[in-house]
Amino acid sequence: MTAVGGQRRESVRMQAAELFEQGIKPSEVARHLRVSTQSAYQWHQL
Repeated sequence: MTAVGGQRRESVRMQAAELFEQGIKPSEVARHLRVSTQSAYQWHQL
């Protein structure tokens, strides 16, 4: 993965964390950020 790709992934994770703090479900976070539901659930468990 390139440095730019890693930065984008980290940015998406941080956005997901903010949405989780607002009480948004992982499936909705996945749809909003255009990532897989599996990724959103994994991030939510961290």
